[in-house]
Amino acid sequence: MTVSTSGRLNSIQYLRAVAALMVVAFHVVGPAWTIGSAGVDVFFVISGFVISLAANSATVTPLGFAYDRAARILPLYWLCTLVLAAAVAVAPGLFPRLPLSADWLAMSLAMLPTFKPGTSDIFPVLYQGWTLNYEAFFYVIVLIAVALPVRQRFLAITVVLVAFLAAGEWLPSSQAWARIYTDPLLIEFLAGYAFGHLRLRGFRFGGAAGAMLVLAGLVGFGLAAMTGEGPEGWHRILVWGLPAFCLVAGGVALEDGKVLPPVPLAGFIGEASYAIYLSHGLAISLLVVIWRRLGLLTSEGLDTPVLAIATFVLCVLAGVAFHLLVEKPLQRLLKRRKSQRTAPAGAH
Repeated sequence: MTVSTSGRLNSIQYLRAVAALMVVAFHVVGPAWTIGSAGVDVFFVISGFVISLAANSATVTPLGFAYDRAARILPLYWLCTLVLAAAVAVAPGLFPRLPLSADWLAMSLAMLPTFKPGTSDIFPVLYQGWTLNYEAFFYVIVLIAVALPVRQRFLAITVVLVAFLAAGEWLPSSQAWARIYTDPLLIEFLAGYAFGHLRLRGFRFGGAAGAMLVLAGLVGFGLAAMTGEGPEGWHRILVWGLPAFCLVAGGVALEDGKVLPPVPLAGFIGEASYAIYLSHGLAISLLVVIWRRLGLLTSEGLDTPVLAIATFVLCVLAGVAFHLLVEKPLQRLLKRRKSQRTAPAGAH
């Protein structure tokens, strides 16, 4: 979801944009747009694919890999989490469903699975940060594999992930970490990684196959949307994960076949997708307060079409501003510091 590399693929950026907008729409509209949650599945497949490109580089090192992943994810996530925690501390009445505690906040910042206080739900303080529990676990597995020879990395990652999934039959479901680290959702990372692994070794679907894959993905999501259900477990992998993989593999294949048209706006939103994803919950909370103060929030809530569209657009714009004003400067700073630390002695 959150990885960037040099030589970016436009198809991946476009799909990041689609995934981010799907999730924002779901959180604005609610159950009427349950399929929007599948944007997370698209993100997970993308993460697996892009991480395979980074992890199979001949120059990657465990320390460099860890630094890049931490620099990409943590600063923005920590900032959004701390802003939300501060808002809860200052105005707890605005967040009645956020029983903030020091332990919960610490576990959230560490991206370790933990139960929301007083519930059996596994969520961090920043709700949408739940996906980062999966991301962080996958990164740790890949980090260990990076210490191995390149030819052994894919096998090692596959064995570890499959072992955890199998162990889910015996590990206690009462433990938050056991439920997350044995969740079938991890297969989506592995599917994306496997596709990237094959592509690095010369495998190509071709433009025609790419178009068929994209069509299959769209049809799959369309059929899933008609049911209106939010699938779980292996059922989710089938009805959301498989179409997500088809979209990612098909999009990359179209680009490899040089039949993917340029869409600058989608590419830009894709670049800002992580900032949009992390900030949109805060934006929705703020906008709900504003709408209520202005007397615009009716009993129908954000289901009112005009209000829902306005909220969606403003959330995206806020995320873009967050990307331009905060994320990009932070990333430039962190990259500069990395370059300074790895520069040869005496280099200027």
